[in-house]
Amino acid sequence: VYVGGVSMGGHLALILGLLRPDVFSLVVGTDCFVKPGFDWAQSAIQSWTHVKGPMRLSNVVVAFGGADGMSNTPAKFQALSNLSQVDAFAEQVRLQVRVYEGRTHGTWNTVFLQWPDLYDVMFTQETPLFEGPLLAA
Repeated sequence: VYVGGVSMGGHLALILGLLRPDVFSLVVGTDCFVKPGFDWAQSAIQSWTHVKGPMRLSNVVVAFGGADGMSNTPAKFQALSNLSQVDAFAEQVRLQVRVYEGRTHGTWNTVFLQWPDLYDVMFTQETPLFEGPLLAA
């Protein structure tokens, strides 16, 4: 099961994926709010030891426009860096960060146009999940 969203929906997709790693295997959040410090995410990940059933979450994709005036880009990078360093998350999940320079708030279409394999994975389930670095910018 995959979950994705744009803006506040992207934030909710991240929350759902982190709270229920036994349900969701892929999270795509574009232009999402990322709370500075990511304390809520760290708390969710620490509760993974209590998850009943197999851990399915293996990929989290976060994308945003470099010219998005609705968020603090350095704070977003710091929060995502904090998330990627939580041991349980780093061992289980491949985090990919995509920044589209010159784009403002609203990169959902850009993500899928520039990354057609993501569409295949998320909607047709015809290709395997991503390979590559844990954090790519």
